[in-house]
Amino acid sequence: MKIIYPPKGRAREYSPLALNHYLGCDHDCDYCFNKMRTYHTNNPYLAPNWLKRVLADAKALSGKHDQVLLCFCSDPYCKFEMIHHATRQVLNMFLPNQVPTAVLTKGCLNCLDDLELFQAFGDKIKVGATLTFTNKTHSLHYEPGAAVPADRFEMLKVLHDNGVRN
Repeated sequence: MKIIYPPKGRAREYSPLALNHYLGCDHDCDYCFNKMRTYHTNNPYLAPNWLKRVLADAKALSGKHDQVLLCFCSDPYCKFEMIHHATRQVLNMFLPNQVPTAVLTKGCLNCLDDLELFQAFGDKIKVGATLTFTNKTHSLHYEPGAAVPADRFEMLKVLHDNGVRN
């Protein structure tokens, strides 16, 4: 089974392809549909054999135009990314294969560690932030592990100022 897949239903309107290399998330959002797969820092919950599977799929997508979204079932810049750098590894496999990529995160300022990598993609990447609340109090209540709204806006500004589409 391919690890990069075409989403079904309404999710498909966001991207023709998706990758969930992290199968859980540590943001602990109240409303998360994937709550049962939430993990903690002692269990990364990466997809089985994800590295080999992503590399094979990235090579198969080389030169194609279908965008791959990171991620529907987790956050590519959850806190665990700061330890394992799985998203960075994915991006380093996508870049030489010129795989069009979209990144959607609530981790925000964490993703700026990959700013130079984003810039190397040129127009083949766009990076965005999920903004569920603009109120910090609501955000902290419903998304306790995610970045507060001000950090999400700051991330978008930094990316924009550095030529990364969002």
